[in-house]
Amino acid sequence: MLDLMRKYAGNWLIKIILGIIIIVFVFWGVGSFKANKDNTVAQVNGETITIEEFRDEYNKIIEQVRKNFGKNFDDDMIKALGLKRHALDKIIEKKLLVQEAKKLNLKVSEKELANAIYSLKVFHEDGVFSKNLYKRMLNYQKISPEKFEAIMEKSMLIEKLITFITAGIKVSEIEVKEWYQWLNTSVNIDFICFDPEKYDDVKPLNEDLKKHFEDNKNSYKTKPELKARYLYFDPDSYSSSIEIQDKDIQEYFDANTEKFKEPLNDDIKNRIRTILKTEKANSIAYDEAEKVYETSYDNEDFVKIAEQQNLNLITTDFFTAQGPVKGIKNYTEFATAAFNLPAMQISDIIDLKDGYYIIQVVKKISERIPDFEEVKENILSDFTKLKQDEKASIDSEELLAELKKGGSMIEAEKKYNLKPISTGFFKRNQLIPVIGYDRKISEACFSLSDKTRFPENVIKSSKGYYVLEFKGEKKSEYENFKEQHAEIKEKLFEQKQTEIFNVWIKEIKSKSKISCGKGYQE
Repeated sequence: MLDLMRKYAGNWLIKIILGIIIIVFVFWGVGSFKANKDNTVAQVNGETITIEEFRDEYNKIIEQVRKNFGKNFDDDMIKALGLKRHALDKIIEKKLLVQEAKKLNLKVSEKELANAIYSLKVFHEDGVFSKNLYKRMLNYQKISPEKFEAIMEKSMLIEKLITFITAGIKVSEIEVKEWYQWLNTSVNIDFICFDPEKYDDVKPLNEDLKKHFEDNKNSYKTKPELKARYLYFDPDSYSSSIEIQDKDIQEYFDANTEKFKEPLNDDIKNRIRTILKTEKANSIAYDEAEKVYETSYDNEDFVKIAEQQNLNLITTDFFTAQGPVKGIKNYTEFATAAFNLPAMQISDIIDLKDGYYIIQVVKKISERIPDFEEVKENILSDFTKLKQDEKASIDSEELLAELKKGGSMIEAEKKYNLKPISTGFFKRNQLIPVIGYDRKISEACFSLSDKTRFPENVIKSSKGYYVLEFKGEKKSEYENFKEQHAEIKEKLFEQKQTEIFNVWIKEIKSKSKISCGKGYQE
């Protein structure tokens, strides 16, 4: 049982599967692709997964990962994380779940669906469900009530299936107590950290650097870059000249009475005026962009067109597919659009939320392996870090071997000029004193005992190489058991659900006929 708990500690997969945060599932990262619904990505027991479905799911995952990794997020990371495969797997599982629910004749009644929607607080005003707010939010997200309710119904159907599959799960008091003891046992550890940066005696020769470069040329390969020029049509620049008439305000109010709770007054007039000015400014900006685009369709001299119409044609510096692009707010979308263009071709009108853009690629630079001298400083830095790391690794392994033979940390202090540090007693769910959060080190610490005082291997972390020694353990006296009982029982229940579900879905997949198109399983 404890092996299971360790494996799934902190695992909330079941909540994701059940779609508890349904609004996030619906509103988060809806794609903007112009998908062809006839294009098939995969087949699941004869049911088609369209490219539109795949792109919507893929967009959600991409946005989540981009938020987590920021500027470090690139195409290599997409491949390394297998995000296409992950997106497709999620859709396949949803299809299988719905199919199995229908086989079992599980259904969601209209009353159940209505009650579920009424309970979503995102649609509440003053504590109660608001039909007008419901319509406004769906309209804002460009999703029809019918589509939203279909998504809700599918999610609830899956939830019923999960409940059916995992019915009968029980958590015993013994299991709760074991888990409590596992969480609340504390250990005391002595450690020495071999920090590679402390090895400042690495003095590589030029020949060493050249050999390192020859052996690792691909790691110094440059990314493709391009330079572009563009015209920007900013809606805000047209706002000051726009006049909104009272009759326009009245017409908008009459056509949208459900948006307003009270009769037309000055406050509502100002709100409507702002809405109409924004819409009008966007329309003018797009029309101006369209005039240029229609002209440039027959005349690819972008510079000449800009001069003739007295427009500010802006040229960028070179940038990669991930940007940044100086002066562009939504540079990722800008860079993506630019890299999809052949050299000197003019783009369609592109909406980047802050206005409209027409882009022309001026020059493209392919990826290349630079000359040694161009990247010599980078090579020196990389080689030095590599050798420092090797020295720290060798010394730490040597110390661990000495300790296992009966040596002591005190003797190590003299040999390596590193003083042993004690963590004091700490629990699994606490930061490691002095060290901070490190999952690998924490797991190693709690694997030690009086019988096994040292880990099998040195533990490598971002700060260096750690040699650990067990100093003591304290078992919990169940002092806070009552307060933690309900939470522990709930987590154990969810972990059992997860295990049962994983076994079940694996079996269903093995019996299903699933075919996937090329390029979607990376």
